[in-house]
Amino acid sequence: MPAWLCWVSGVGEWVSPDGTQTGEFRVVADLDWATLDVYNGPEYLEEDNPIPLLAHTLEVKNGGRAVLATFSFLPVECRGEVLLDDQGCMNGTFTDSNGEGRYVGTTQWYERPYTTDPPRPKDLFQREPTSVRWQVPPCLQDGRVLLLGIGGASRSGKGTLARSVSEALCRKGLDCVVVHQDNYIRLAGSYLIRGRKGEVEVDNFETPASISWRDFTKAINTAAKKVTPEARGRKFKPGIVIAEGFLLYWMKEINEVFRARIFLRASRQEVSFRRQESKPMHQAFLEHVFWPAHLAYGQPQAPVHEIIVEDGQQDFPLPIPMLRAALEVLRDHGGDELHRALTQKASPGRSSSSQATRAEATEANPARVSSSQASRAEAAQATPTPPPRRAARALWGTPPARTALLCSSNLTRAAAASSPDRTLAVCSRHWVIRRSLRTSSMQC
Repeated sequence: MPAWLCWVSGVGEWVSPDGTQTGEFRVVADLDWATLDVYNGPEYLEEDNPIPLLAHTLEVKNGGRAVLATFSFLPVECRGEVLLDDQGCMNGTFTDSNGEGRYVGTTQWYERPYTTDPPRPKDLFQREPTSVRWQVPPCLQDGRVLLLGIGGASRSGKGTLARSVSEALCRKGLDCVVVHQDNYIRLAGSYLIRGRKGEVEVDNFETPASISWRDFTKAINTAAKKVTPEARGRKFKPGIVIAEGFLLYWMKEINEVFRARIFLRASRQEVSFRRQESKPMHQAFLEHVFWPAHLAYGQPQAPVHEIIVEDGQQDFPLPIPMLRAALEVLRDHGGDELHRALTQKASPGRSSSSQATRAEATEANPARVSSSQASRAEAAQATPTPPPRRAARALWGTPPARTALLCSSNLTRAAAASSPDRTLAVCSRHWVIRRSLRTSSMQC
């Protein structure tokens, strides 16, 4: 049975368009996690400091024996692509303000054998849509309504997170509506899979052609009009529309309107397990169509805040650290109005009432209150000092075993770990919770 590249790295150099300048260039593509790390000299060569990317895609080529990585840099206006194969060759080009340069180098890789034969395509769309005509309503342009995005692979927990965030915002007195991209899916061809009893036809809903983009944008417009401050009678609080979907960040026109973007990064193993548990699909479709489509079309095409989904982590109910991380992103990057709404404290009247209740309780039973205060004092002394934050670190050249790091302030993933087990470190404002999949215990 043929094999496919599950992890590949390239080491070489970049050559300027006129051939007079060169520099070190490294790239790491992890197809199990759909991630791409690019190191471009001389500024971005540190192991824990890859160059910030504006967008990237990973396209499987030659039956899984090569990977075409396309990317664009965030610090400077530069777009590049590089082909990494199992013959030890890395070749590519980049385009900047000076013209077209090139990448050259060698590769190292890890491969994994396929368990099925590739299916045959039937009536697939020849071209994927890359733009959509969208008349953005004035309320989204002037900030009266904020559009928030939650993207990620199928079954990564986008819908659960969107509903939880919506409920949290509603408790803060904000009007919020969720728009699910899955409601606007259409058939985009099919695949014929060979089985013991002949060929089986499996419908394809995994590419941009399977989304009715006009209907999706119309749904966003309708939701935005429902939560405008004028419609709700609230002049000083913005309305919120949360859009979620597995191809949410594919269209440039939609990316430009988002006030904040969240992306749930989940591994192939975890997504496959959840998908087979909820909506089983043929293994051949999963291997050759479903995950390669996520690599090619499901990656962010604009800057996002990543939240790592741990292998083995339950998707319902939503883990509290994940909700807190999402709310911190919205608080810090959703604008002044959303920041004020998420940081406001209880109203003075409510606080006074609470203080009065405590005062009455003190007069009625002073011994009980003193005992409670003593208990809190003892608990404060017994509580250990929270450990300091741990910085995200990416280890160059380490194969797929990794540690995922989710920081509340930076939401940056770390790329690798020396231990063979997968580990998640969730950093909230003060605490670091580390959970190993080998055991069910939680260690602080």
